[in-house]
Amino acid sequence: MTEHPAQPNDLANDPSLIVARYVEGLLEGESLARFERDLAESPALRAEVEAMQRMDASLQGAFGGQQTTPLTMPRKRRTWQLLAAAAMILLGIGIVGFFLWPRTPREFNARDLYTSFIDRGYEPRWVCDTDAEFITYSREHLGQAIRPTPHPSIELVGWAYAEELRTLGFDKYAVVLLARIDGREVLGVFDPTNTGRLPEDPRGVLNIFEQSLGPVPMFEISPLDTPHLHESMQIIPGDTMDIRTGPAKSS
Repeated sequence: MTEHPAQPNDLANDPSLIVARYVEGLLEGESLARFERDLAESPALRAEVEAMQRMDASLQGAFGGQQTTPLTMPRKRRTWQLLAAAAMILLGIGIVGFFLWPRTPREFNARDLYTSFIDRGYEPRWVCDTDAEFITYSREHLGQAIRPTPHPSIELVGWAYAEELRTLGFDKYAVVLLARIDGREVLGVFDPTNTGRLPEDPRGVLNIFEQSLGPVPMFEISPLDTPHLHESMQIIPGDTMDIRTGPAKSS
């Protein structure tokens, strides 16, 4: 069988093939002389040759422990097996590096919170069927009584807790109001103790509007360009409560 030598362009464009051919004893003449000059001047090239020679020895061991020589099998096949083995080693190093290389934990953000509610079907835990129920809920959970004000484009779906808020520094008093504005899902995050922070959507699709209803900070997470939740609620001045201790006793 005739061995077709690699074309000069192939050798120039694939240094690994040159190393494999050197290990196989296939370089001759000026190509061999040039490679040996490079080998004498380059520690990195010598290390690559040594690694390829070790792989060659491993390949020989894989064939039943025979005392094989570079001519035991067709040279083209052996050369490409050497290259394939080198590729597998590099792939293995890459996979190990991917799992072991230290990476900065991804920060939980507004989009994650928004998506978690969408994925759960946008179902609230508490629904206030009357204005009186809404006022009572807001007083007891926010410390400030809030009256819903009807608006044709705004639907107040209901209230919910979100364990995900804990990763953002919010405490147990933070609650979420689920709403739809012009049919689009919008979240209102109420932080009565003013403890948390809400990183922006990294994709820039959702907007975060920092507002307040009386003394209660609120973050409106919305796909819309302007805030709207404040239009649907109104505080009741003087109707407050310490949510940590419960209703104040009358003097």
